[in-house]
Amino acid sequence: MTAQRMARANSLLSGKGGPLLAAPTRFLGHHVVGALVTRLGAHVELRPTEGSGVTAYVALPTTLVQQPDASATAAVT
Repeated sequence: MTAQRMARANSLLSGKGGPLLAAPTRFLGHHVVGALVTRLGAHVELRPTEGSGVTAYVALPTTLVQQPDASATAAVT
């Protein structure tokens, strides 16, 4: 992936990629992820992988990643 294409993909993944209806079909997934990232307060970024390839970096807010409440766990079982 070229640096320019990665920058465009990261723009879409950040939720700042422009209107969904103007997007080529192959980038619709990036728009969906961008909308989810914006809604959840997360961060997704494509980064070059050492050697070759691309790595997707995902950072979730602590409000989404936390230990379940013991009382909530007991109610499920």
